[in-house]
Amino acid sequence: MKEFKRRTFLKMLMIAGLGSFFDVPSVFSEEYQKESLPVLLYHEIAYEPLTDYTVIPEDFFSQMELLYSLGFKAILPNELEDNLTKNYRKVIITFDDGSYTFLEYAYPLLKAYNFKVVMNVIGSKVGKGWVISWDEYKEILDDGLIEIGCHSYDFHFPNWSKKLTLKDFERDLVRFKEEAFKHLKKEVTIFSSPLGERLTEEHIKVLEKLKFKHLFVSEGITLKATYYNPTLNKKIIPRFNINHYFSFKDFKNLVMKGEVL
Repeated sequence: MKEFKRRTFLKMLMIAGLGSFFDVPSVFSEEYQKESLPVLLYHEIAYEPLTDYTVIPEDFFSQMELLYSLGFKAILPNELEDNLTKNYRKVIITFDDGSYTFLEYAYPLLKAYNFKVVMNVIGSKVGKGWVISWDEYKEILDDGLIEIGCHSYDFHFPNWSKKLTLKDFERDLVRFKEEAFKHLKKEVTIFSSPLGERLTEEHIKVLEKLKFKHLFVSEGITLKATYYNPTLNKKIIPRFNINHYFSFKDFKNLVMKGEVL
């Protein structure tokens, strides 16, 4: 994995001709920011294939530079309580699935900006094909910028929440936690619902039994539905899926919560 300096990325952005990031007013509603914050969902940073889950590298660079330039701090869910009343902009950045493009394009930049990130892992896919291995996760965990979440061990299929029995649901999560602890020597306390599906009360009871503290979903249809308000619900965290269809102007609108169009 390459080491990059922030200046390197800025040079890349200038070459890409992405324009100025500083046309956003510095005035920001502190009260509004205390109430809710944007939570971003990424999957793969790549040039191809372009799908609903792909962001091209230059777009990702520009998005992270915007956050950095506007003074956002990317925090982890377990840091929310200590950071909620602090007077700076906050964002939660998450990745699902564990594509190796995270190490190739995303993590060097996140590290340069000191942005923390949640990586939600599919246990049965770890280390197979173009997916990050447990050893690679263990290596970057030492930087203190990443937290591993469970994206199931092996029930990543449509309508899993209706098709999977609660017993099989619990069995799968136990297997994931055991596998992650075996390789990382860390307890996993974050769960990311596969395909963003809604969690029932029964699912939540199982997750609480297994000591999962923060539960990510991504079903929101509108932007407002994807903002996370920790004072209203500390466990269920909605996210907005970022892909290559999402323009830079859209991204600014998202993270500024409609304040700048």
